Amino acid sequence: MSPPGKNGPVRRRYLVALGGLLVISVLAVLVASGADPAEVGEPVDVDDLPVLGDDVPGPDQADGWIGSEPLTRASLAGSVVVYDFWTYSCVNCVRTLPHLAAWYDRYEADGLVIVGVHSPEFEFEKDRRNVERAVGDLGVDWPVALDPEMRVWNAFGNRYWPAKYIVDRDGRLRYVHYGEGAYEETEDVLRELLGVDPDSPRADDEDEPDVPNLGQLTPELYIGGSRGTTASPQGLSDPDNDGVPGGEANFTLPDSLPADSFALDGAWSISAESATALEPGAAIVLHYRGQEVNLVLAGGGSAPASVTVSVDGGEPRPVEVGEPDLVNLLRDGPEGDHTMRIEAGSAGLAAYAFTFG
Repeated sequence: MSPPGKNGPVRRRYLVALGGLLVISVLAVLVASGADPAEVGEPVDVDDLPVLGDDVPGPDQADGWIGSEPLTRASLAGSVVVYDFWTYSCVNCVRTLPHLAAWYDRYEADGLVIVGVHSPEFEFEKDRRNVERAVGDLGVDWPVALDPEMRVWNAFGNRYWPAKYIVDRDGRLRYVHYGEGAYEETEDVLRELLGVDPDSPRADDEDEPDVPNLGQLTPELYIGGSRGTTASPQGLSDPDNDGVPGGEANFTLPDSLPADSFALDGAWSISAESATALEPGAAIVLHYRGQEVNLVLAGGGSAPASVTVSVDGGEPRPVEVGEPDLVNLLRDGPEGDHTMRIEAGSAGLAAYAFTFG
């Protein structure tokens, strides 16, 4: 998916911070303030926070709101604001939500406002009903700005999910963090900007995540034709003449599957974002490294669908799939290289992207 005004496909960039210290810097301009990106992404001195920008866009271009009347930069003046860019099928975004909830509960009375800017990656995440369901399921009780056309995202010059921009009471950008982690530092920034007594209780008792060796994890894998990770069988065409392979085809598993890759088996229909099973028993076979496997799935009908999941040829385990969402297929699995087979129980099951942990 290309945000308005940008050329070429935009890959989902879910970042994990190592121990809260390794934060990936970006080359994009943060806001139209001329802030130097080199100043962002390193551990900060909370007692001497830099001013990263004076002209923060705010959520004025949001297309709608969940849990709030429309908020604007003007209406937020005088508050300390966290702009949290997220999307509900992003596993790294979901992992940050308990920390946001703890901060919101503890510091709302001190003048903290959290604005969750829901900037979707997949088409189904643009549907307000899907976002409302996810907001309820995930317990998000702070205002959520709907950003289906990425207008707020582009106004901030953002490039990553999740991303947090913290603005002080005078409307100045004071802190930016990309990815998971750095929760203690982020809370310290909030306490400083809110003027909270440093001896008062902290909010966030959630542990920093155990971050694995990223070199030993399979990277995110996209299944749709626009991402270039679907192995195209001979004869799979470009039906829309847009450079994206797609259409219906019968896939056959290769004799061997390289590490950090997947292959399709059976009849599938390939679109830009996903692959949809055309028959029961159509399968995805994955060669992965990691103890957690997640897959963005959609059931394809009014009733919940099912898939069966087996690891290394073991006993298949059923997993129910309903509305389009991130589905955990494996948690606390064995370390090392493994093979997983995900088999559709019915036609219509759509698969979008794998993430690992």
